[in-house]
Amino acid sequence: MRDGGNILVGTYQIGVAPPTTEMTPAEQEAVNLTGKMPAAKEWPNIPEKYHVPESSGVVFEIKEGSNEFDLDMQG
Repeated sequence: MRDGGNILVGTYQIGVAPPTTEMTPAEQEAVNLTGKMPAAKEWPNIPEKYHVPESSGVVFEIKEGSNEFDLDMQG
């Protein structure tokens, strides 16, 4: 069942992707000149295993109504 634009009721494997960041003007100019993207920024507070749902080991069950989940990300 879907409530408006919300997620469907069910069980889901969860991943936490690091936020995307905008390139600085200098980084954009370097990309334009070289064609190479800058190295990805590190997010040490989000351990690598949590980036992909299949490797996170985290499963949440979404039920009808309000849902709130706490995720303690340990390395």
